[in-house]
Amino acid sequence: MAAIFDISRQFKTERINRLKEIAEHLAPHAEEIVNSWVDKQRSFEVTPAIPREKTLSLFTTLFYGTLDALRTGNIDQYLSVQLPIIGRSLVELGFPYEHLIISVHFLEESYLPFLAEVQPGLKPERPDIDVYIIIDEFWHFWMAELTTSYFYEVKRSLTEEIEIGRSIQEAIRPSILPRIGCLDIGTFYASATVGAKIGGDIYDVVSIGNMVQHTLISDFSGKGLRAASNAANIRAMFRGFAIEDDSPLVIASRLNRVLFNELASDEFDTAFLARFDQRERTVRYVNAGHLGPVLVSAKGISVLPEGKNFALGIFKEASFGEESLILEPGSILVIYTDGITEARRDNKFFGVEGIIASVQRNQGRTVSEIAEAIWADCLDFANGKVEDDVAILVLKCE
Repeated sequence: MAAIFDISRQFKTERINRLKEIAEHLAPHAEEIVNSWVDKQRSFEVTPAIPREKTLSLFTTLFYGTLDALRTGNIDQYLSVQLPIIGRSLVELGFPYEHLIISVHFLEESYLPFLAEVQPGLKPERPDIDVYIIIDEFWHFWMAELTTSYFYEVKRSLTEEIEIGRSIQEAIRPSILPRIGCLDIGTFYASATVGAKIGGDIYDVVSIGNMVQHTLISDFSGKGLRAASNAANIRAMFRGFAIEDDSPLVIASRLNRVLFNELASDEFDTAFLARFDQRERTVRYVNAGHLGPVLVSAKGISVLPEGKNFALGIFKEASFGEESLILEPGSILVIYTDGITEARRDNKFFGVEGIIASVQRNQGRTVSEIAEAIWADCLDFANGKVEDDVAILVLKCE
Protein backbone atom coordinates (compact mmCIF):
# COMPACT_ATOMS: atom_id res chain seq x y z
CA MET A 1 0.00 0.00 0.00
CA ALA A 2 1.48 3.35 -1.06
CA ALA A 3 2.06 5.97 1.62
CA ILE A 4 -0.40 8.86 1.57
CA PHE A 5 2.36 11.33 2.50
CA ASP A 6 5.81 11.73 0.96
CA ILE A 7 8.00 12.92 3.84
CA SER A 8 10.78 14.02 1.48
CA ARG A 9 8.30 16.45 -0.10
CA GLN A 10 6.59 17.50 3.12
CA PHE A 11 9.89 18.31 4.87
CA LYS A 12 12.83 20.27 3.49
CA THR A 13 16.30 18.71 3.68
CA GLU A 14 17.17 20.79 6.71
CA ARG A 15 14.14 19.49 8.60
CA ILE A 16 14.78 15.89 7.55
CA ASN A 17 18.29 16.23 8.95
CA ARG A 18 16.79 17.65 12.12
CA LEU A 19 14.51 14.62 12.40
CA LYS A 20 17.57 12.37 12.02
CA GLU A 21 19.28 14.25 14.83
CA ILE A 22 16.20 13.93 17.06
CA ALA A 23 16.03 10.19 16.36
CA GLU A 24 19.72 9.76 17.17
CA HIS A 25 19.25 11.42 20.55
CA LEU A 26 16.06 9.51 21.39
CA ALA A 27 17.46 6.10 20.39
CA PRO A 28 19.44 5.47 23.61
CA HIS A 29 16.23 6.08 25.59
CA ALA A 30 13.98 4.01 23.33
CA GLU A 31 13.41 1.18 25.81
CA GLU A 32 12.50 3.59 28.59
CA ILE A 33 10.22 5.57 26.27
CA VAL A 34 8.36 2.47 25.05
CA ASN A 35 7.88 1.10 28.56
CA SER A 36 6.53 4.46 29.70
CA TRP A 37 4.29 4.60 26.62
CA VAL A 38 2.77 1.20 27.32
CA ASP A 39 2.40 1.79 31.07
CA LYS A 40 0.64 5.12 30.55
CA GLN A 41 -1.87 3.40 28.27
CA ARG A 42 -2.55 0.69 30.81
CA SER A 43 -2.82 3.09 33.75
CA PHE A 44 -5.58 4.92 31.92
CA GLU A 45 -7.24 1.62 30.97
CA VAL A 46 -6.66 2.15 27.27
CA THR A 47 -5.68 -1.50 26.62
CA PRO A 48 -6.38 -3.41 29.86
CA ALA A 49 -7.73 -6.48 28.05
CA ILE A 50 -4.55 -6.94 25.97
CA PRO A 51 -1.62 -8.61 27.79
CA ARG A 52 1.16 -6.12 28.51
CA GLU A 53 3.82 -8.26 26.85
CA LYS A 54 1.91 -8.25 23.56
CA THR A 55 1.37 -4.50 23.63
CA LEU A 56 5.01 -3.96 24.60
CA SER A 57 6.29 -6.19 21.81
CA LEU A 58 4.22 -4.48 19.13
CA PHE A 59 4.92 -0.92 20.25
CA THR A 60 8.63 -1.70 20.64
CA THR A 61 8.69 -2.80 17.03
CA LEU A 62 6.76 0.29 16.02
CA PHE A 63 8.90 2.85 17.87
CA TYR A 64 12.30 1.28 17.17
CA GLY A 65 11.39 0.87 13.51
CA THR A 66 10.37 4.51 13.22
CA LEU A 67 13.58 5.74 14.87
CA ASP A 68 15.73 3.54 12.64
CA ALA A 69 13.93 4.78 9.53
CA LEU A 70 14.49 8.39 10.58
CA ARG A 71 18.16 7.77 11.35
CA THR A 72 18.87 6.00 8.04
CA GLY A 73 16.75 8.27 5.87
CA ASN A 74 14.38 5.46 4.84
CA ILE A 75 11.26 6.93 6.39
CA ASP A 76 9.20 7.02 3.15
CA GLN A 77 9.88 3.32 2.58
CA TYR A 78 9.07 2.57 6.22
CA LEU A 79 5.74 4.40 6.00
CA SER A 80 4.70 2.61 2.82
CA VAL A 81 6.02 -0.91 3.59
CA GLN A 82 6.47 -1.50 7.32
CA LEU A 83 3.70 0.63 8.81
CA PRO A 84 0.95 -1.35 7.00
CA ILE A 85 2.36 -4.48 8.66
CA ILE A 86 2.07 -2.76 12.05
CA GLY A 87 -1.48 -1.69 11.19
CA ARG A 88 -2.36 -5.31 10.41
CA SER A 89 -0.84 -6.45 13.70
CA LEU A 90 -2.86 -3.86 15.63
CA VAL A 91 -6.08 -5.16 14.07
CA GLU A 92 -5.15 -8.78 14.76
CA LEU A 93 -4.33 -7.84 18.36
CA GLY A 94 -7.79 -6.30 18.73
CA PHE A 95 -6.41 -2.83 19.46
CA PRO A 96 -9.40 -0.43 19.20
CA TYR A 97 -9.06 2.52 16.82
CA GLU A 98 -10.18 5.11 19.36
CA HIS A 99 -7.49 3.84 21.74
CA LEU A 100 -4.89 4.18 19.00
CA ILE A 101 -5.64 7.90 18.75
CA ILE A 102 -5.28 8.31 22.51
CA SER A 103 -2.11 6.23 22.45
CA VAL A 104 -0.14 8.74 20.42
CA HIS A 105 -0.63 11.34 23.16
CA PHE A 106 0.91 8.95 25.68
CA LEU A 107 3.82 8.50 23.29
CA GLU A 108 4.38 12.25 23.21
CA GLU A 109 4.31 12.39 27.01
CA SER A 110 6.89 9.59 27.10
CA TYR A 111 9.50 11.10 24.77
CA LEU A 112 9.11 14.81 25.62
CA PRO A 113 11.40 14.69 28.70
CA PHE A 114 14.26 13.56 26.46
CA LEU A 115 13.93 16.23 23.77
CA ALA A 116 15.94 18.74 25.82
CA GLU A 117 18.97 16.53 25.26
CA VAL A 118 18.85 17.10 21.50
CA GLN A 119 21.09 20.14 21.98
CA PRO A 120 23.82 19.66 24.59
CA GLY A 121 23.58 22.17 27.41
CA LEU A 122 20.01 23.16 26.57
CA LYS A 123 18.01 23.72 29.75
CA PRO A 124 14.59 22.02 30.01
CA GLU A 125 12.97 25.31 31.02
CA ARG A 126 14.23 26.92 27.77
CA PRO A 127 13.54 24.29 25.09
CA ASP A 128 14.26 24.61 21.39
CA ILE A 129 10.72 25.24 20.13
CA ASP A 130 11.69 24.19 16.59
CA VAL A 131 12.44 20.69 17.85
CA TYR A 132 8.91 20.35 19.22
CA ILE A 133 7.33 21.74 16.06
CA ILE A 134 9.27 19.43 13.74
CA ILE A 135 8.64 16.26 15.73
CA ASP A 136 4.99 17.18 16.28
CA GLU A 137 4.44 17.64 12.55
CA PHE A 138 6.16 14.36 11.86
CA TRP A 139 3.98 12.43 14.34
CA HIS A 140 0.88 13.85 12.67
CA PHE A 141 2.01 12.42 9.32
CA TRP A 142 3.04 9.19 11.05
CA MET A 143 -0.35 8.81 12.74
CA ALA A 144 -2.20 9.49 9.47
CA GLU A 145 -0.26 6.66 7.82
CA LEU A 146 -0.78 4.31 10.75
CA THR A 147 -4.54 4.88 10.96
CA THR A 148 -4.85 4.53 7.18
CA SER A 149 -3.03 1.20 7.38
CA TYR A 150 -5.25 0.18 10.28
CA PHE A 151 -8.48 0.91 8.41
CA TYR A 152 -7.19 -0.68 5.23
CA GLU A 153 -6.54 -3.91 7.15
CA VAL A 154 -9.97 -3.75 8.82
CA LYS A 155 -11.63 -3.39 5.42
CA ARG A 156 -9.49 -6.16 3.90
CA SER A 157 -10.10 -8.62 6.73
CA LEU A 158 -13.83 -7.95 6.83
CA THR A 159 -14.14 -8.35 3.07
CA GLU A 160 -12.17 -11.59 3.20
CA GLU A 161 -14.21 -12.88 6.13
CA ILE A 162 -17.49 -12.09 4.40
CA GLU A 163 -16.40 -13.77 1.18
CA ILE A 164 -15.19 -16.92 2.94
CA GLY A 165 -18.21 -17.00 5.23
CA ARG A 166 -20.65 -16.60 2.37
CA SER A 167 -18.86 -19.38 0.51
CA ILE A 168 -19.28 -21.64 3.54
CA GLN A 169 -22.95 -20.75 3.82
CA GLU A 170 -23.56 -21.37 0.13
CA ALA A 171 -21.73 -24.68 0.30
CA ILE A 172 -23.67 -26.01 3.29
CA ARG A 173 -27.09 -24.72 2.28
CA PRO A 174 -28.99 -27.92 1.54
CA SER A 175 -30.86 -28.71 -1.65
CA ILE A 176 -34.24 -29.80 -0.33
CA LEU A 177 -36.99 -31.37 -2.42
CA PRO A 178 -40.07 -29.11 -2.45
CA ARG A 179 -42.36 -32.09 -1.80
CA ILE A 180 -41.81 -35.42 -0.05
CA GLY A 181 -44.92 -37.60 0.15
CA CYS A 182 -47.70 -35.41 1.56
CA LEU A 183 -45.27 -32.84 2.96
CA ASP A 184 -44.62 -29.59 1.12
CA ILE A 185 -41.35 -27.91 2.14
CA GLY A 186 -40.49 -24.26 1.61
CA THR A 187 -37.18 -22.71 2.62
CA PHE A 188 -35.71 -19.25 2.61
CA TYR A 189 -32.35 -17.83 3.61
CA ALA A 190 -31.20 -14.22 3.50
CA SER A 191 -28.01 -12.57 4.67
CA ALA A 192 -28.13 -9.44 6.78
CA THR A 193 -28.69 -6.34 4.68
CA VAL A 194 -26.59 -4.13 6.98
CA GLY A 195 -23.48 -4.88 9.00
CA ALA A 196 -20.48 -6.88 7.95
CA LYS A 197 -20.65 -10.00 10.09
CA ILE A 198 -22.11 -13.27 8.85
CA GLY A 199 -24.25 -15.43 11.09
CA GLY A 200 -24.55 -19.08 12.05
CA ASP A 201 -28.13 -19.77 10.92
CA ILE A 202 -28.81 -23.12 9.28
CA TYR A 203 -31.73 -25.38 8.30
CA ASP A 204 -31.95 -28.91 6.97
CA VAL A 205 -34.39 -31.71 6.17
CA VAL A 206 -33.26 -35.34 6.21
CA SER A 207 -35.67 -37.85 4.67
CA ILE A 208 -35.67 -41.39 6.00
CA GLY A 209 -37.49 -43.02 3.11
CA ASN A 210 -40.66 -41.20 2.04
CA MET A 211 -42.52 -41.51 5.31
CA VAL A 212 -40.22 -39.89 7.89
CA GLN A 213 -38.52 -36.52 7.72
CA HIS A 214 -36.15 -35.09 10.32
CA THR A 215 -35.92 -31.30 10.26
CA LEU A 216 -33.55 -28.85 11.88
CA ILE A 217 -33.32 -25.12 12.15
CA SER A 218 -30.66 -23.64 14.39
CA ASP A 219 -28.89 -20.41 15.20
CA PHE A 220 -25.32 -20.56 16.47
CA SER A 221 -24.28 -17.80 18.85
CA GLY A 222 -21.95 -15.10 17.66
CA LYS A 223 -20.99 -13.87 14.21
CA GLY A 224 -18.21 -14.32 11.71
CA LEU A 225 -16.34 -17.26 10.28
CA ARG A 226 -16.44 -19.26 13.51
CA ALA A 227 -20.24 -19.05 13.61
CA ALA A 228 -20.52 -20.10 9.96
CA SER A 229 -18.07 -22.98 10.30
CA ASN A 230 -19.74 -24.23 13.49
CA ALA A 231 -23.13 -24.10 11.76
CA ALA A 232 -21.65 -26.29 9.03
CA ASN A 233 -20.43 -28.78 11.63
CA ILE A 234 -23.81 -28.83 13.38
CA ARG A 235 -25.62 -29.57 10.13
CA ALA A 236 -23.19 -32.38 9.29
CA MET A 237 -23.62 -33.96 12.73
CA PHE A 238 -27.40 -33.59 12.55
CA ARG A 239 -27.55 -35.47 9.24
CA GLY A 240 -25.43 -38.30 10.62
CA PHE A 241 -27.36 -38.57 13.88
CA ALA A 242 -30.75 -38.40 12.09
CA ILE A 243 -29.83 -41.42 9.98
CA GLU A 244 -28.72 -43.37 13.04
CA ASP A 245 -31.43 -42.35 15.55
CA ASP A 246 -35.19 -42.07 15.23
CA SER A 247 -35.73 -39.72 18.17
CA PRO A 248 -35.29 -35.92 18.18
CA LEU A 249 -34.59 -36.30 21.90
CA VAL A 250 -31.63 -38.60 21.28
CA ILE A 251 -30.34 -36.44 18.42
CA ALA A 252 -30.51 -33.31 20.59
CA SER A 253 -28.69 -35.06 23.45
CA ARG A 254 -25.93 -36.29 21.17
CA LEU A 255 -25.48 -32.87 19.58
CA ASN A 256 -25.38 -31.28 23.03
CA ARG A 257 -22.61 -33.55 24.32
CA VAL A 258 -20.42 -32.96 21.28
CA LEU A 259 -20.95 -29.20 21.31
CA PHE A 260 -20.28 -28.95 25.03
CA ASN A 261 -16.86 -30.55 24.50
CA GLU A 262 -16.00 -28.53 21.39
CA LEU A 263 -17.33 -25.01 21.98
CA ALA A 264 -15.91 -22.15 24.00
CA SER A 265 -17.63 -21.45 27.32
CA ASP A 266 -19.56 -18.48 25.90
CA GLU A 267 -20.79 -20.30 22.78
CA PHE A 268 -24.03 -22.23 22.27
CA ASP A 269 -26.59 -23.18 19.66
CA THR A 270 -30.35 -22.74 19.82
CA ALA A 271 -32.16 -25.36 17.77
CA PHE A 272 -35.56 -26.74 16.86
CA LEU A 273 -35.37 -30.43 15.92
CA ALA A 274 -38.45 -32.26 14.67
CA ARG A 275 -39.45 -35.65 13.28
CA PHE A 276 -42.47 -35.80 10.98
CA ASP A 277 -44.15 -39.19 10.50
CA GLN A 278 -46.37 -39.00 7.43
CA ARG A 279 -48.24 -42.21 8.26
CA GLU A 280 -49.39 -40.93 11.62
CA ARG A 281 -49.17 -37.22 10.71
CA THR A 282 -47.36 -36.61 13.99
CA VAL A 283 -44.56 -34.21 14.74
CA ARG A 284 -42.26 -35.03 17.64
CA TYR A 285 -39.93 -32.18 18.45
CA VAL A 286 -37.34 -30.80 20.84
CA ASN A 287 -37.00 -27.05 21.24
CA ALA A 288 -33.53 -26.35 22.61
CA GLY A 289 -33.76 -22.71 23.61
CA HIS A 290 -35.16 -21.69 20.22
CA LEU A 291 -38.06 -19.44 19.28
CA GLY A 292 -41.50 -21.04 19.18
CA PRO A 293 -42.69 -21.93 15.65
CA VAL A 294 -45.97 -20.60 14.26
CA LEU A 295 -48.66 -23.25 13.68
CA VAL A 296 -51.60 -22.79 11.35
CA SER A 297 -54.34 -25.40 11.87
CA ALA A 298 -58.09 -25.76 11.69
CA LYS A 299 -58.19 -24.11 15.12
CA GLY A 300 -56.47 -20.98 13.86
CA ILE A 301 -52.96 -19.58 14.20
CA SER A 302 -50.96 -20.16 17.35
CA VAL A 303 -47.36 -20.01 18.53
CA LEU A 304 -45.78 -23.09 20.03
CA PRO A 305 -44.13 -22.37 23.39
CA GLU A 306 -40.52 -21.26 23.32
CA GLY A 307 -38.08 -23.93 24.36
CA LYS A 308 -37.85 -24.53 28.08
CA ASN A 309 -34.83 -26.71 27.38
CA PHE A 310 -31.34 -25.28 27.51
CA ALA A 311 -29.66 -24.34 24.27
CA LEU A 312 -27.20 -26.93 22.97
CA GLY A 313 -23.65 -26.88 24.28
CA ILE A 314 -24.22 -25.18 27.65
CA PHE A 315 -24.40 -28.16 30.04
CA LYS A 316 -22.86 -31.52 29.23
CA GLU A 317 -25.54 -33.63 30.87
CA ALA A 318 -28.50 -31.37 30.12
CA SER A 319 -31.81 -33.23 29.86
CA PHE A 320 -34.25 -32.35 27.09
CA GLY A 321 -38.00 -32.68 26.94
CA GLU A 322 -39.77 -33.89 23.80
CA GLU A 323 -43.19 -32.58 22.70
CA SER A 324 -45.57 -33.73 19.99
CA LEU A 325 -48.45 -32.47 17.87
CA ILE A 326 -50.71 -33.65 15.07
CA LEU A 327 -50.23 -31.98 11.72
CA GLU A 328 -53.69 -32.23 10.14
CA PRO A 329 -54.17 -31.90 6.36
CA GLY A 330 -53.78 -28.23 5.43
CA SER A 331 -51.79 -27.41 8.57
CA ILE A 332 -48.71 -25.21 8.24
CA LEU A 333 -45.69 -25.04 10.52
CA VAL A 334 -43.38 -22.03 10.21
CA ILE A 335 -39.95 -22.33 11.88
CA TYR A 336 -37.51 -19.40 11.81
CA THR A 337 -34.46 -17.77 13.37
CA ASP A 338 -34.40 -14.52 15.32
CA GLY A 339 -33.10 -12.43 12.43
CA ILE A 340 -36.78 -12.12 11.46
CA THR A 341 -38.28 -11.33 14.85
CA GLU A 342 -35.51 -8.92 15.87
CA ALA A 343 -35.70 -6.82 12.71
CA ARG A 344 -36.76 -3.38 13.82
CA ARG A 345 -38.06 -0.01 12.77
CA ASP A 346 -37.17 2.68 15.27
CA ASN A 347 -37.68 0.91 18.62
CA LYS A 348 -40.33 -1.55 17.43
CA PHE A 349 -39.53 -5.18 16.54
CA PHE A 350 -41.11 -7.12 13.68
CA GLY A 351 -41.61 -9.91 16.23
CA VAL A 352 -43.65 -13.07 16.01
CA GLU A 353 -46.67 -10.81 15.52
CA GLY A 354 -45.25 -9.77 12.16
CA ILE A 355 -44.81 -13.41 11.16
CA ILE A 356 -48.39 -14.25 12.17
CA ALA A 357 -49.77 -11.30 10.21
CA SER A 358 -47.78 -12.30 7.14
CA VAL A 359 -48.87 -15.94 7.37
CA GLN A 360 -52.51 -14.90 7.74
CA ARG A 361 -52.32 -12.88 4.53
CA ASN A 362 -50.52 -15.59 2.58
CA GLN A 363 -51.59 -18.97 3.96
CA GLY A 364 -53.39 -19.85 0.73
CA ARG A 365 -50.14 -19.62 -1.25
CA THR A 366 -47.40 -22.22 -1.69
CA VAL A 367 -44.96 -22.83 1.16
CA SER A 368 -42.12 -21.21 -0.77
CA GLU A 369 -44.26 -18.15 -1.42
CA ILE A 370 -45.18 -17.98 2.27
CA ALA A 371 -41.51 -18.01 3.26
CA GLU A 372 -40.65 -15.32 0.72
CA ALA A 373 -43.66 -13.22 1.79
CA ILE A 374 -42.54 -13.30 5.44
CA TRP A 375 -39.12 -12.03 4.39
CA ALA A 376 -40.61 -9.35 2.13
CA ASP A 377 -42.89 -8.10 4.93
CA CYS A 378 -39.98 -8.10 7.38
CA LEU A 379 -37.78 -6.18 4.95
CA ASP A 380 -40.52 -3.64 4.31
CA PHE A 381 -41.12 -3.22 8.04
CA ALA A 382 -37.40 -2.61 8.73
CA ASN A 383 -37.02 -0.19 5.81
CA GLY A 384 -34.65 -2.63 4.13
CA LYS A 385 -32.25 -2.78 7.09
CA VAL A 386 -32.06 -6.25 8.65
CA GLU A 387 -29.04 -6.66 10.91
CA ASP A 388 -28.94 -10.45 11.18
CA ASP A 389 -29.11 -13.42 8.87
CA VAL A 390 -32.54 -15.02 8.44
CA ALA A 391 -33.54 -18.66 7.96
CA ILE A 392 -37.14 -19.79 7.42
CA LEU A 393 -38.50 -23.30 7.06
CA VAL A 394 -42.19 -23.77 6.16
CA LEU A 395 -43.86 -27.20 6.27
CA LYS A 396 -47.37 -27.91 5.02
CA CYS A 397 -49.21 -31.18 5.28
CA GLU A 398 -51.61 -31.99 2.46
